[in-house]
Amino acid sequence: MHYLILIMMMLSSAFASDWLMIQGTEPDFIKNENEKIRNTLSTPRFWGFAQFKYEKNYSDIVESSGVNKSGFAYVAPTLKKQEQFQLYRARLGLRGVVDDENKINYFTLSEWGENGITNPLGYSQDTCITDASLTLRHIPYANIRFGLFKYPGSEEGLQARFVSSYIHFTQMSNYLLLEKAPKSDMSLLNSNGTFTGEPANSTGAFRDTGIELFDRVQFDEDWAFSYALMLGNGSGLEWRNINSQKYTGYGYMAFERSFHKGKGYNAEDFKSYVWYQEGKRSLEANHQTHSYTRLRYGAGLRYFKDGLRLEAEYTGAKGMLFSGIKDVNPTVGSEEWHFSVEADENNRAYGYYLSAMYEFYPKAEVMIRYDELDNLKNSLSKERIFKTTTLGFSYHFQGPTRLDLNYLFRRAKAPGDTTAQSLLEKIDDIVSLQFTYKFSMQL
Repeated sequence: MHYLILIMMMLSSAFASDWLMIQGTEPDFIKNENEKIRNTLSTPRFWGFAQFKYEKNYSDIVESSGVNKSGFAYVAPTLKKQEQFQLYRARLGLRGVVDDENKINYFTLSEWGENGITNPLGYSQDTCITDASLTLRHIPYANIRFGLFKYPGSEEGLQARFVSSYIHFTQMSNYLLLEKAPKSDMSLLNSNGTFTGEPANSTGAFRDTGIELFDRVQFDEDWAFSYALMLGNGSGLEWRNINSQKYTGYGYMAFERSFHKGKGYNAEDFKSYVWYQEGKRSLEANHQTHSYTRLRYGAGLRYFKDGLRLEAEYTGAKGMLFSGIKDVNPTVGSEEWHFSVEADENNRAYGYYLSAMYEFYPKAEVMIRYDELDNLKNSLSKERIFKTTTLGFSYHFQGPTRLDLNYLFRRAKAPGDTTAQSLLEKIDDIVSLQFTYKFSMQL
């Protein structure tokens, strides 16, 4: 089925919000009272958003010889409680124009909430800067952006987080795209490419440090083409490449047809896109440094018109697969959570989601999303299949400031491992309630 979905997405002549331009450049024109004027404002725009979340996880907790086997039963990121209220995201930034001709743009953002960026598995990180980039717009059809920013790729990752009424990422993105790096050590004895360790740094957050060439080309009044090519460190939110073998190349292209209503996430349009990324990751074991290939590719489409939003996306993966969270402390009630990664390039996975949203009343919408992940599908004993259906309701007070209610029906299976299957049967539903507040002001 997933091959059919991928083919349909790649053959679609479609269109949507151009996140490359929205996040990488400032608009050429801005409103001044009732007219549009060329944007030459050199004063920065202070902006940001906050998300307050309540969550309850109904899964059963399973312990064996003091080891907690049920990382899936807790609220992220610390995995300490099954029911929790938290300031999940709090991001503040500045963006604007440097010169009088709008040829040099900047974009910055910092994180202050409690999530996988600031506090993965309870291991507090110093990293709070999520974006810091400069874009040069001097060459026609070739903007140059460099610094730390979102890499071109999956729409779920590329879109601004405050716009989505889905509180949780899909399992596809959580396992295959939100890169998680475990600490490794030269003294580790490892023959099968399985690495387990506490977080080496923040979750990747769909970001990298590097240089990107991108632009949007308007064919006519309705149609446009977007592209991006990027070379990055492959180091996520870390500023520097900590090993010479670590890098990632990115490619992206999209076609869009505008229906000429709304803007940003609420622009009514039809979009199709494909993307590809490949790089190297370094982990230590057996008294030497090992280089592993990490490859990801995907395709997707979106349609939004007259209150109906339809979305679909597929991701394929090879090598460096996240395989779950493990408690390595055998003391009862004293969990020590670690990331586990299957690094070998022969490991395969794929995931996809199908989503429908409808605004049935002004400011109110309902939604349903089905997502599926087949992880480590090349291994009979390690394969895990996750299926999640999310039902939701959202009420918008003004723009992206809104209240979201999500209910997740979660199921999982281990086709070749009866012991793992008995554990996965303890996975149960999640209910989440989230309030999003977004602001923007010219200084």
